[in-house]
Amino acid sequence: MLHPDETAAFFSPATSALGLVLRFDDVVVAALFLPGLDEPFAETAFTFEDDDHETRKAAAETEFNNLFIRHLLTGWDLVSAT
Repeated sequence: MLHPDETAAFFSPATSALGLVLRFDDVVVAALFLPGLDEPFAETAFTFEDDDHETRKAAAETEFNNLFIRHLLTGWDLVSAT
């Protein structure tokens, strides 16, 4: 089974939406879940173009951190992702 290296989940009190951000090595995946829907309302994956794996991994870590901070600064509450 595939396990993420980093995980963050967020709740929007304004819309009751859930946000999920995962990092798998050098790939970041984000999804938005709205109340009443079984599938994600929106999802995206961030990959990074570079021949060096460590550079791609560092870029993924930075993107994960940026998404984490952006959620908090825009009023989302951090919730347990486990």
